Amino acid sequence: MFGHVGGCRPFKENLVGLYNAWNENKKVIEIVVVSGDNDSAGFSKTVTGYPWLALERDSPSKASAGAQVPCTGYPTPGFCDAKTGKVIIADAFDENWQDGAALLEKIRNQM
Repeated sequence: MFGHVGGCRPFKENLVGLYNAWNENKKVIEIVVVSGDNDSAGFSKTVTGYPWLALERDSPSKASAGAQVPCTGYPTPGFCDAKTGKVIIADAFDENWQDGAALLEKIRNQM
């Protein structure tokens, strides 16, 4: 598991690879980062250079997202069906991120 050591940055760096692989031929998944940063400068540092969408800590949408995928630590990756809002995996941090194809298949099977 690459996310347990070094906090968010190593996790996000590896997630970029999965995101790009999952969406290589066609957009099949979108990532939305819900920031826990205390200010706009921290938020900018957190999201700059990454290909996904992001919500600032005080965003009205954060409360809705947080109700679906509660933050249990940083990072707390969760997966929801964008069409239905159904939570697929509320806290995916302990999933097998090394096998991106299997994780994507697991997500698809639960949609």
